[in-house]
Amino acid sequence: MAQAYKSPSSLRRILIVDDEEEMALILQLALKTLPDCEVVIVASAEQALPLLEQKPFDMVITDYNMPGMDGVTLATRIRQLFPLIAVVMVTAYRSDALFKLAADASLQRVLSKPVNLTELCSLVMQILGR
Repeated sequence: MAQAYKSPSSLRRILIVDDEEEMALILQLALKTLPDCEVVIVASAEQALPLLEQKPFDMVITDYNMPGMDGVTLATRIRQLFPLIAVVMVTAYRSDALFKLAADASLQRVLSKPVNLTELCSLVMQILGR
């Protein structure tokens, strides 16, 4: 089984998975302000999984509602393949059923859209131990 990676340097790598380009770019700009963080964007879960196999990432921030594989399914796959990678999901959808799915997928947190960027940056720093 593939293990999660820890970057050998102090650089932390974050992967944003969102089919809405504008949202992904907003998240990337906010997270690029954090020290020692590299932020990469992909538009789908189907693009994310091969990238996770090729390069080490410390965290994935994924949208929930995307064409093809949704964010919960992606998180479940990440847990199976890379159990040490932190996963946070952002969504405009709020329901008890979604929160149950997120808990079952061992997500670190579910954030509501529109995302409070200050809260997101603080959460990322906390999860990455900064």
